[in-house]
Amino acid sequence: MINIFIVSLITLFLAGCSSSESVEVVEHVEVFTMDYLGDTPNSDGFFEPKGYRKVNSVLRYETSSRSGMTTKLYEVADYYNNDGVYINSSVKYEMFRGSSNFEDSKEKMEFDPLTILAEDRPPESPEPSKELSEDEKKLVKEHVLKLINALD
Repeated sequence: MINIFIVSLITLFLAGCSSSESVEVVEHVEVFTMDYLGDTPNSDGFFEPKGYRKVNSVLRYETSSRSGMTTKLYEVADYYNNDGVYINSSVKYEMFRGSSNFEDSKEKMEFDPLTILAEDRPPESPEPSKELSEDEKKLVKEHVLKLINALD
């Protein structure tokens, strides 16, 4: 009788350990150009554009039955002043769990332009981001992840 009880407990324990975790992944690959603002407000209390940045990014949402929601941002950005003169670039990785629990971050500054497929246009002419083809999305994703992997 005790043997049956022990076997039943072991079976329940192993079944709980072996249950598979379901993970849903949503991924957005984007290329865009946007203003970036200075750190200090002007006399009217507004932050003024300091220049613009060209961005390649991969935003990945992972929802897991065990660990909840994880958001990962992989970003490459080239910074330009208002006159269109290149300043620097950043390669950045950030990870969040849940809605606000910051988990991990890595960033490196570079001094050569790194983005691809982003339009050279002044921020004064806003327009919707270019819709990328599947081949362009794949190219941008591979490019961004290659630069992110070099952070380690």
